[in-house]
Amino acid sequence: MILQLFEFGESKKITLQKDLDSTTIDWLRFPLVIAVIFIHSGGLKEIDLDYLHANPFTLESMYDFIRITFSHIGTHFAVPVFFMISGYLFFYKLKEWNLSVYKSKLAKRFKTLFIPYMLWNCICIFMGIIIRTGGVVLKGKPIEYIWSPLIEKGILSIFWDCETWGLNYTNWFGYSVPESSPILVPLWYIRDLMVVILFTPLIYQLIKKFKLYFVSILGLCYLSFVFIPIHGFSACGFFGFSLGAYFSTNNKSMVDSFYRFRIPASILAIVMLIPLIWMNGRSGDGATTTVSTILYPFYVIGAVISSICLASYLLRRKKVGVNKKLVRSTFFIYLLHPFVLLFMVRVNKLSISFNYVWQSIIYLIIPVVTAMICVWLFNLLNKYTPQLLSVLVGNRK
Repeated sequence: MILQLFEFGESKKITLQKDLDSTTIDWLRFPLVIAVIFIHSGGLKEIDLDYLHANPFTLESMYDFIRITFSHIGTHFAVPVFFMISGYLFFYKLKEWNLSVYKSKLAKRFKTLFIPYMLWNCICIFMGIIIRTGGVVLKGKPIEYIWSPLIEKGILSIFWDCETWGLNYTNWFGYSVPESSPILVPLWYIRDLMVVILFTPLIYQLIKKFKLYFVSILGLCYLSFVFIPIHGFSACGFFGFSLGAYFSTNNKSMVDSFYRFRIPASILAIVMLIPLIWMNGRSGDGATTTVSTILYPFYVIGAVISSICLASYLLRRKKVGVNKKLVRSTFFIYLLHPFVLLFMVRVNKLSISFNYVWQSIIYLIIPVVTAMICVWLFNLLNKYTPQLLSVLVGNRK
């Protein structure tokens, strides 16, 4: 099973640059969703930054540095790449843009994004109710325990912004820029993507008229964290989506455009990554957060370009290829992984002893095992209940 999971398939000869763009996107999907799982896999203890700086060479610090690298910063290029892929594919092979095309695109995204978004948030709510009902039955908690958290969050907020984090994040001008999500936290990406898609007529016209100037302005918004202060409107979403849209609408190769910057991008990513690891990404104390806020988007941009260049290089050299089954399963993995990951973490908490070397190994293994379970369930549903699977993933093929 493990070998099958990492078997990316045999690489076919790529003759056209557009083929390489498409193949690179397909191949990247599975590694990117693994990166997303790492982002949501934090380990078993809080990170004490003071202890980490005072004792950087202990086993505990090794465990913390590994978690910071893979969860708090190193993998954070994944979601911006997904935004860019979404923008690229939204306008891919588009010959004209009009109201009819816009309505058609919205109708398709309603099925592939909005329905799964609502459905999986409802699944999360239902599972929470079941767990709290168990608390009432088994532990004698008051009946209000079942629904009180939902009432406190607010029904509408549950589906939009009931979870918040990063209250210490500030932009270049010192204003607080916290982030939010619906009750199923990873779905903030779909929420923000749906918001961006509503503005695609404006994005299309601005790209056609101002080209890279418009995208550059959004890039500056991303670097500075200065953007529309409404939950669901993210500079990351608009910038990443618009950058991908720029390549499609101007018939440019994303891979070729990035490949010429592969060396400076890699250097930028490494140079930014090292201090960000020391400062615990964007989750450090007050003194480090201000600096990391400035460095963080530069790392992400460098890592985005580097990841695409690396993937295209491996594909060109026929070192890897696309496994269509894994490509098809990535959206399901993205939707299901929070539930599987929660189970895996709770199982890990049953460990008899807390050994930092052992916990470091477990931490690195859990996201892979989580992905394996998700792929197995995807194949199971695809074989025995394909109609149910189709509903769960929004009728995606």
